[in-house]
Formats: sequence, structure tokens, C-alpha cells
Amino acid sequence: MANSNGGRTCPKCGMNLGQKHLCPVCDKTEENTESASNPAADAGGNAASVSSQGGDYVSSVIEFIGEHPDDWDNEFNAFFDGLPGNQDYVGCYDTCSRVSRIIPKDKPVAGKIPGSMTIKVMQELKTVFPDLSDGEARGLAMRLLEKRAVSILAPPLPGSSAEVMDLYRKATNENDAVAQNNLGYAYAHGEGVKLDKAEAVKWYRKAAEQGDATAQYNLGYAYDYGKGISEDKEEAVKWYRKAAEQGHATAQNSLGYAYAHGEGVSEDKAEAVKWYRKAAEQGDASAQNNLGYAYDFGKGISEDKEEAVKWYRKAAEQGDASAQYNLGYAYAHGEGVSEDKEEAEKWYRKAAEQGHEKARLWMKKLKL
Repeated sequence: MANSNGGRTCPKCGMNLGQKHLCPVCDKTEENTESASNPAADAGGNAASVSSQGGDYVSSVIEFIGEHPDDWDNEFNAFFDGLPGNQDYVGCYDTCSRVSRIIPKDKPVAGKIPGSMTIKVMQELKTVFPDLSDGEARGLAMRLLEKRAVSILAPPLPGSSAEVMDLYRKATNENDAVAQNNLGYAYAHGEGVKLDKAEAVKWYRKAAEQGDATAQYNLGYAYDYGKGISEDKEEAVKWYRKAAEQGHATAQNSLGYAYAHGEGVSEDKAEAVKWYRKAAEQGDASAQNNLGYAYDFGKGISEDKEEAVKWYRKAAEQGDASAQYNLGYAYAHGEGVSEDKEEAEKWYRKAAEQGHEKARLWMKKLKL
């Protein structure tokens, strides 16, 4: 059966097949039946063969689903036709379907994606692509979630002027704080508009002055690192504090760091611990590692190696490389936990796979 676009549709389910001759939903072949009966292909074994096709294929699937989370099946034929090599149509369709189901229904906000969400997606990706290392899976999970977040906070594709203009209309005519922050994000990252960090600051400020916590954090970050405006640590602290007091976890961690290092505010280790704890209890991995470090070395709180290990572990299990290194060090030296070289190697290796140089050095030193 042909459709209005000159392609074919499945006579059973009506799916648009383009120029393909096999419906991924209705048609069964001997090859597919054999794969299903092969024990190695069961419970994700289909994905094992996909993973073995190489990182480029896996990355392509992640990029495709990230850009088309809700309508990927409508775009699948065009995507499949663009893949290099001789790929299996049904296997690729099944893989895309499985990855699409991993995407959280609750859309993450760019700049504050929960670590728990990242680790969940990472674990599920490894069931689809079992050959991925933890570091590779985490990187792909973050990319998938970032794609999902960008599709909310900014135009999903460069050059999407219509969507930029919609944000601009809401930001100007309706004085919509969320749209103002999102437009700032678009300018800050060059998403759909020409990269312009000064323009980003302008829109962040409009939203921040209306009390939008994410915009307040973004404006603080701009001041902190001189992005689109002259660096001003005191002004950074001012905006971090406004966001932190509204419960913004990333801002709480940033404010804690400012107090810990005396950047833009008088150094106060105890105050740093206060803000680290607020963010850590919300699941912020960086704050959990920072709180662990405070307990580890008695910075603003009584030294407690066991408590340090507790917080390092929480952050490490979310994929934080620094925490993985710190946890590995604790196991290697028996600090806050029984000495265990195998556990030390496990966590050093996870950190090293993410490029943590100290972890690599310790692995060589301990001959792990």
C-alpha cells in the first residue's frame, strides 16, 4: 500500500514504511525468530549486538531519540536511511523504541538535572547497550537528558527562529519570567540564535528580578565566571543566595563553595557546611561530595571519616568522578571504612574512566 508521500504503509497497522518492505511491528522473519530464541539475545541480548556495532551507532541513536523524544517513529525511516553500513531495520527500530522509553516523563530543567535521574537513565541505557562502560553510559545519559532539557529551555535545533520569536514574544509582551530565563539560556548557548552571552545576562536579569530561582542562579553564575559581564564574586553571591533561599540545590552548593573559599563573602566553613547539607539532602551530587570532604578533613564541622564515606558514596553512586576518587581513596587507606583494595580499584577505575587524573595516578601507584 502506498501513502501520499510515495512511500509504503503497512497493510496491517498502517505504519509509514517509506521505501522499506518490512514492518517493525507486524512482520516476523526467520532471522528475527532465531534472535528471539537465542539465549544470548534474550533480556537485552538484542542490544548486545547493537552495542557491538560501535560507539558511533549508539551515539547516533541517542542523538536521534534526544531530538525526537515524542515523534521518533515518524522520523525513523529518514534516520535509518542516513545510518552508515548495513544495519538491521527491525533491530534498529527496536533499539530506538527501547531508548525512547527510558526518557523520563518528568522533563528535567537544564542546569539542574537531578543526579538520581542521571543514574537511573544510565543504568537503563546499560540494559539496552550492555557493552557500555559506566563512564560511557553516564555520558550518554547526560547527553540524552540535556537534549530533553534543551528542548524545553531553548529551541531544540539551531536556526529555529520561530521558536525563538515565540520565547521573545512571551518574554517581552507577557513579561513571562520563565520565557525570559529560557531566552537567556538560548543566547548563552547559541541555541536557535547567535551566541551572545551579554544578551543572555540581560534576559537572565529580567527573570531574576521577578524572582525566578533558576534565572537567579544563572545570573549568579554569569557574575561568578565573567560570562557576558565583568566578573564580580560579591554580585555572584548575592544572586546565588536569592536562588538558594528558594531551595535551588545548585545555587545552594555554589553558595556553600563561596563560603568555603571566601569568594565574594568572608570565609566561613561552618556556613559552607550548612549550604552544602541543604543541597546534598536534595540529592545534588557535587554538594554531597563537598559535604563528604568537609567531614573528611574537619572543615567547618568535626572530622568524621565514616560520615565522609557516607556522603562520598551517595555522590559516587550518582557518577560524580571526584566522589568516586575520594571513595576509592577511603577504601585504599582504610579511612572511615575497612581497607579493601578491590573496592578501591572499583571506584578508582570509575573515576579514571571519566578522566580523573588523580585516580589514574593512584591506580598506577597501587599497581591496580
